[in-house]
Amino acid sequence: MPSLDPSGQRSTVMTAGPGDEGAFRIAFEASPVGMAVLDDGGRCLQVNQALASLLGADRSSLLGRSLYDFTHPDDVALTMDQVATAREGSGAQSFEKRYVRVDGAAVWCAVRLSSVRAVDGRRVHLAHIRDVSIEHELRQRELRERALLDLLVALQRDVAAVAHDRAAVLTLVAERCLEMIVGTEGTAIELAEQAHESDRLVYAAAAGHLASCLGITVDARASLSGLAARTGETLVCRDSETDDRVDRDACRRTRVRSMVVAPIVSDGERIGALKIASSRPDAFAGDAGHLLTLIAQNLGAALRQAADTEHIQRLLQTARDAAAAARRSEKRFRTAFLGSPLGMIVQELGDNGTRQVNAAAATMLGYTSEDADDMPHGGTIEPADRERFDEIVREMAAGQRTQAELDVRSRHRDGHLVDLHLYAAVVATDDGNRTVIWQIQDSTAQRESTRVLTERARLLELANDAIVVHGMDGTIRYWNPAAERIYGWSREAAVGLDIDSLLRTRWAPGVDRAAVRAALEQTGTWEGEVHHIAMSGAPLTVLARKALQRDERGEPVAILTINTDITERRAAEARLAASEALFRSQFEHSAVGQMIRTADGVVESANPAFAAMLGFESPDDLVGRHMSQLVSDTTATQRGPEWAELYVGKRDSIRSEIVLRRSGGTEVALAYTTSILRGVDGQPDRFVSIVQDVTEQRSAERARDDAIATLEQRNAELQRANALKTDLIGMLGHEMNNPLTVVGAMTELAADAWGADCTDEQRTHLEDVERNVQRLQRTVREVLDQVTLEAGHLIARPQLVELAPALRSVTTAVVSEVVVDCPDDVVALVQPEHLEHIVANLLSNADKYGGGAERIQVTADGGTVTIDVIDHGPGVPESFVDRLFTRFSRDEATGAWVVGHGLGLYIVRELARANGGDVTYLPTPGGGATFRISLTAAPG
Repeated sequence: MPSLDPSGQRSTVMTAGPGDEGAFRIAFEASPVGMAVLDDGGRCLQVNQALASLLGADRSSLLGRSLYDFTHPDDVALTMDQVATAREGSGAQSFEKRYVRVDGAAVWCAVRLSSVRAVDGRRVHLAHIRDVSIEHELRQRELRERALLDLLVALQRDVAAVAHDRAAVLTLVAERCLEMIVGTEGTAIELAEQAHESDRLVYAAAAGHLASCLGITVDARASLSGLAARTGETLVCRDSETDDRVDRDACRRTRVRSMVVAPIVSDGERIGALKIASSRPDAFAGDAGHLLTLIAQNLGAALRQAADTEHIQRLLQTARDAAAAARRSEKRFRTAFLGSPLGMIVQELGDNGTRQVNAAAATMLGYTSEDADDMPHGGTIEPADRERFDEIVREMAAGQRTQAELDVRSRHRDGHLVDLHLYAAVVATDDGNRTVIWQIQDSTAQRESTRVLTERARLLELANDAIVVHGMDGTIRYWNPAAERIYGWSREAAVGLDIDSLLRTRWAPGVDRAAVRAALEQTGTWEGEVHHIAMSGAPLTVLARKALQRDERGEPVAILTINTDITERRAAEARLAASEALFRSQFEHSAVGQMIRTADGVVESANPAFAAMLGFESPDDLVGRHMSQLVSDTTATQRGPEWAELYVGKRDSIRSEIVLRRSGGTEVALAYTTSILRGVDGQPDRFVSIVQDVTEQRSAERARDDAIATLEQRNAELQRANALKTDLIGMLGHEMNNPLTVVGAMTELAADAWGADCTDEQRTHLEDVERNVQRLQRTVREVLDQVTLEAGHLIARPQLVELAPALRSVTTAVVSEVVVDCPDDVVALVQPEHLEHIVANLLSNADKYGGGAERIQVTADGGTVTIDVIDHGPGVPESFVDRLFTRFSRDEATGAWVVGHGLGLYIVRELARANGGDVTYLPTPGGGATFRISLTAAPG
């Protein structure tokens, strides 16, 4: 092997002793990275075993051969350019390329090529070759997934813009699939010809070379689309001439040779299929099915939204009809209107229009039914919302809109502000006038509840330190578990007390409570070190960070304080100063390099080991030198935020690497750990560094660290996506609930208004609307319960409940015939609303799956009360028992004919556990299912 210049950077001849040559050979042979010594023509003079294994070749067979023989044809030009640059003396060249193994497989490699001179004066090239196939594939996969995400987001945005128009949604998706999925020549959306009808599919939308198929009907039982719709699976046909699942004649007529079909599911029901097709066999890549599945899922949701919009329009038309009927029967209307518990205002549009205000609406703003006419016409709405309100009224008067929904803040008669949610519908009278019906809901409590929940969620994110929320007067409102642990006071003991009195706060010189509040009001934040006393009497030193919280009007309402306990850190610093003599002895005799420098970077002391690393005979040769004289030009001098944290005491030490110049001009890579020594004033005084030579080990660790960083980044992205999912589901649940309440109220109003004049057909329609509203409200409650459980916010407030009347109340509301076997004196600890939810859900499940519950059996045994809901239906299949209480889990045998989401039993169990109990399943003797609710019995 030629003797090489060890620096690998300059084309100068260096004399290498036997020891240097041996060390190089050992490193060359033992390196896990492929290495080769090449002559000027690129032929291998020496190769190590790692490179031979990477290329799948015998090591001896590589000697004398050029690495171009193993270079992928597409990368030959790149390699020649890099070699030419290295020959010109431009330093080491790093690049990525593909090699072709002996077995024909391509391998992506990172290549570092440097020109050196052997001791005989010949110029040779040292190549380091590392397999980066996995890293390359991960990068390519990330690029593909990001491009896919961008396409899906754009499609979702465009679909949302036309979501109210079903035909436009279908056309948009069909056309967009042509653009999004490579290889697509034609697209089609096939939907069931009638609701719940799967035998016939109609081409509801088509594009590309399938556009001519629009409107035709096909037999679902003989097509791949029908099979996808029945099974709920995305299916791929690579060649219609050999695939027995397809209608081969139809494929020939429509020039379809290969296709991918994804089922369309709307509101839990498979209603058709989305198909992409090509005239070429095997035209689609492996990820086409995944992308088409995502598009089909979005299409299903959009069709559900379009159907909901049509449904709402029908309901609004019903409301208009009800309003007309109400005017024809003024007496009945006025009775229902004035006695309604919902706030309502009926106003004719126009300059001289009359207005009627019911008692509920008047009460919300501080008026009575007697003086409701004194209420200003919209004059109580705050100026910030008044412009939008007036604009909506003008549009309704001009016939530009028929309904509206908005949130406003209104001034109560006594001066305080009230949050209102307004819903308006316009109806036309027989005399040509237009009347708007306003429904008014006081949303103050709801908005305040949302604000409080958001505030607490934000606080819980920082639960490692003590988190305290207190009012502007210092009264503690919130006290997290970390505060309990640090200070010893429980939340119950701390809430309601003054924070500085409880903790006996001692401020730094020149700082007091008033100064801190002034700083908060001026800048919004304050940070500093304060001293507290724990419940045990132990003194604590904390780093306090305070932030001012303001309400929607910008008024200060509370102060958020995050206290980091630094007591032990300060004690450690004191002990460090006391042990200076011991440290000095260890410093001088340690085999590990150590160095002390001043705060401005001047070396104050160095031990012999550190001096030897840099090639100095004595540590005194380093004393007085500034670190800038030692640091290599290749090392960045800008200090990151971790140095700032070290300065202020938030870090004890910093671990990093640095390249320093040796006395002879060569460079050495060092790993160092730096900690800080503070003066009596707590300010940084000196820095102590422990140094190790890590030149040889870093190349192996770099690849490992890159892979770990990539995995951590992907994990963080998944966590953010999951949080966004939870927030979106919660938001949609809340936004759906308000319109459903309005629809239910309008149905009741219509029924009261029609009274005896209501026809059987009208009453049937109203009952259908009411039943579907109640079904949607149950779904919304399940979704909101699920979001609450996922966010960890479910809080139960158990109280003493007499079970006999409570259970009979639930069964009366839910079912007509069920026996409640419960002694009158049994009392349990449970939140009443949770008990009602649990029992109602179990009764509903028994009705859907077990033919209805037959008996509710209550038993008290010591400190436990059990409530058994018993039916004699088919029971739960043995294979499904383990997943019975898992969210979104449904049995395949019943999932096709029972509507549900797989959330009910999961929420029931979590509600029971929040109350200190549980829900379990037991087979009923003789057949059937028994769901057992276990609760804590009342004490005594």
